[in-house]
Amino acid sequence: MCPVQRAAGSEAKDDMTEVMSDKVLLDALDLGHPGLESVCEAMSAADLGEAKQRLIAYFRNRRDAGTEPVSPGPTDQPEVTSERGEQLCRELAARDWLSVADPGATPERLYSTQVMQQNDHGEFLALAQEYGETGNHRYARECVTGMLRWIDVTGPLPTRPPTGPTGAFWRTIHYTSPRATNWTNCLLLLQHCPAVTVDELVTLLKVILHHLRYLADNQVPGMPNMVIHLHEHLIATGRQWPEFSEADGWTRAGLDGLCALLDEYFYPDGAYIELSYFAHECFTRTLQLGERGEVDLPPGFRQKVERIFDFPAYMVKPNGSYPSVNDNYSAQDGDEFPERRGALISLGVEITGRDDLRFIDSYGAQGTAPAETSCTFPYAGFYVMRSDWSTQARYLVFDGGRSAGGHNHVDKLSFELYAYGNTLVTDCGCAGPWSSAWRSEYFVGSAGHNTMMVDGRGQVAGLPLFDIPSLRGRTRWQDITNEPLPNTWVSGTGFDYASSRYQDGYGAYGSEQSRRRGFQYESKRVEGVESMQPWTQRQAGELQVAPHERLFVDHERKIWFAKPDYWILSDRLLGKGRHLAESLFHFQASATCDVEPGDNTVRTANGQAGLTILPSSAANLQARIVCGQQDPLQGWVPAGWGHHRPAPVAIYSVEQELPLAIDTVLYPYPRDQAPSLSVEPLAVVEGGEFVPPWEASGLCLQIDDRRDYYLVAHERRALRSGGPLVSDAEVVLVCCDSDGHPRQLRLLNGSFVELDGRPLVTAEETFRSLELSWTADSLTVHADQPIGANLWAGRARNLIVDDVERRTIAPVNEQIAVFGDWLD
Repeated sequence: MCPVQRAAGSEAKDDMTEVMSDKVLLDALDLGHPGLESVCEAMSAADLGEAKQRLIAYFRNRRDAGTEPVSPGPTDQPEVTSERGEQLCRELAARDWLSVADPGATPERLYSTQVMQQNDHGEFLALAQEYGETGNHRYARECVTGMLRWIDVTGPLPTRPPTGPTGAFWRTIHYTSPRATNWTNCLLLLQHCPAVTVDELVTLLKVILHHLRYLADNQVPGMPNMVIHLHEHLIATGRQWPEFSEADGWTRAGLDGLCALLDEYFYPDGAYIELSYFAHECFTRTLQLGERGEVDLPPGFRQKVERIFDFPAYMVKPNGSYPSVNDNYSAQDGDEFPERRGALISLGVEITGRDDLRFIDSYGAQGTAPAETSCTFPYAGFYVMRSDWSTQARYLVFDGGRSAGGHNHVDKLSFELYAYGNTLVTDCGCAGPWSSAWRSEYFVGSAGHNTMMVDGRGQVAGLPLFDIPSLRGRTRWQDITNEPLPNTWVSGTGFDYASSRYQDGYGAYGSEQSRRRGFQYESKRVEGVESMQPWTQRQAGELQVAPHERLFVDHERKIWFAKPDYWILSDRLLGKGRHLAESLFHFQASATCDVEPGDNTVRTANGQAGLTILPSSAANLQARIVCGQQDPLQGWVPAGWGHHRPAPVAIYSVEQELPLAIDTVLYPYPRDQAPSLSVEPLAVVEGGEFVPPWEASGLCLQIDDRRDYYLVAHERRALRSGGPLVSDAEVVLVCCDSDGHPRQLRLLNGSFVELDGRPLVTAEETFRSLELSWTADSLTVHADQPIGANLWAGRARNLIVDDVERRTIAPVNEQIAVFGDWLD
């Protein structure tokens, strides 16, 4: 420990008193750190001037990994200039740090966030790099002069973050991290330049220390990704600046903070609360630091990280990309399958060693196949329906989660579909510009998703919103939902079924709260509305929809996966009055699509796969294809941030009195191998009277020379008939061969099924789920629980139960009894 005399009144005169004094900076050092011995001696002698000289000499000679100076040498090279360097010198000399000369130059940013962006100080770093490239000392001088002028113009630097509607964005903690990083890199680039004085380098150190303390002393509320990045930055800061005595505390605060966030920001099912994937990498990077012995992880950190890999592993599409849900950008398949299925899954293999993750990541070449192909994330509200783990698998992910602020989109009940090597129905992904209708009304709004709109209006975002800037505290997963969402999920051997409902009304804008808040921020930070971006100006008035003025129409969607072949969507709009309903199906930019004349069937192809969309409804549906429409925005996918390219979208529309019901078959196939397909709605009858489709609906799907019959109860169960099919089930699907004989039956919540007068199931109580398959000589039964029942056996002479029990049977009148001892 270095003994230092802390004499009162020993501070040197400091022109930058608004930052900190020399003594405060020097007292912040860990004088026992290797290499600072000479600084310790000067401090012991109370010679602050000499201590500063020795401190800068230490930094100039430091050779730790990652801190090697990048210097062109001490000799000035005034004749060597660069176009970029000259431009930066002119721009920085004229810069007004607290206003934007041309707000239209960066149209994707609010005026206030443009001010924030230019206070990140990326230009300082760019000019320091020009010095490093050219050796021209003038560039170094201009850089330092600009940095010192920034302190004079914007000082005194705050010690607490501003809050409320007048708080300056550029002073919030969220944007302090990049500024501190850029100043640190400038110091490393400029510290060897003879044209930069010791006092100037000391001032840079003071500003850096101020920012590091500002980060450490104040908690970031609001946006979860910002909170995560703060704690990552604290860890990096502590490791990068071991010369400061507070460094270990910064690192520990970052590690403890991330450990707490693993509890606060991840649902029990492993999904991150913003329903995206980036956060998994942040926590994994920190875990890897600990695994390499570079930091001491908090107890339980590894175990907490291990549980979050189910989400990326089981959400991944068969081609190794992720669905473009929320602020995830893909929206376009790659040209080739990657060597491994996903970087996050590879990390999961590395961290956990799990064989199921190894199998998924290697496309089945290694490891052990997961016990299930389909899965649910009941807190996040994602339901993944998958036929198998091959690249040709049929895959659909259904979003029944809550749209709650942050990077979530206003897209409940949307889905993405992949089959036979390509994405066939896509989420439109994420694109800017930030403060524009492109992002807020299209890519985040319902228009850019595969859900329904009513009278041209989309869904509205739910609460809580993540506040910026605010000190209201963080949003934990329990604040969004503290229990599994009230959706339905059942997965069997031959089917998956999910249902969810949106009930928050339809507005003219995805998030009225966010819109009003954004306008309020701008109105308090600029001189007049005319200084705002045009789109932001408009948010003051005509697009407002008060909560009580929303269209309160409920949208319920049920999705049935007839494994492994196709899906049936059952949509209901529940409400009153006459309304325009539109159902959207978005395709990738590389896709082709057309509407079959006369029957509203849509056929689309993408890469090696094709899809036929067949609506079945009593409503007078009209189908159209839209691509690259400007007003209103429709038919676009991202082409990089702030750029867009046309992509087709199929829109089914009808204007009629509500309620409304639409069943839609989604049938994928290898490209150019489409079967002959047609669909016919079935009139549903109960007690001799017709049942309206919004209460129960049915359809007959003709596939080449065979037929499948589907019957679904929407409001309540009852014994009903739809064509030749009779059942009391909530959902039942009977697949017949070309001779009309049943070959498969899938039932959810039912006890009786009859086809063409032939009883197929007559049970003593309701099956939660029941699956029957008939072959030439066998009947296979899968039941969620044994319940006494009579089953049609046809010509089968073998009974197989749950793929385990096998016995010979002798049907009587083609019927057999099963589970006769179920009450014993």
